[in-house]
Amino acid sequence: GDIYIVPRDRFFSCSSVGFFAELDSYPEIMELIEEKDIKTDTGWRTLEEQTERHLYGIPVSQLPSLGYFAYVEDGYVCLYVGSGEDGDTIRFLKRFLTDMSVPVSEPETEETTESTVTAGENE
Repeated sequence: GDIYIVPRDRFFSCSSVGFFAELDSYPEIMELIEEKDIKTDTGWRTLEEQTERHLYGIPVSQLPSLGYFAYVEDGYVCLYVGSGEDGDTIRFLKRFLTDMSVPVSEPETEETTESTVTAGENE
């Protein structure tokens, strides 16, 4: 399977015609979304020929670390159905969402390291 990060407009047009997998059909993904309190309201869509709503994408705005590693803005993380869905892809998506849902800590700078050392020497 392939995981895509797509712009908002592309997500809305592609999800309505069935390009992406129904993420709500994977209990382990839904449990993680609930556990991490990831808001998915805008990722729920209805296919053109159906009436049921399904989760087709996770807003990148809910994954604070993603912006640290890649330039993403106003998009969605999706699972492309054309490439097949396998256990490895779901495991990777679960790890990806876990890691990206936690804000990245700012790396220590030389200045903060020096002030910590200096403060420790004065004690």
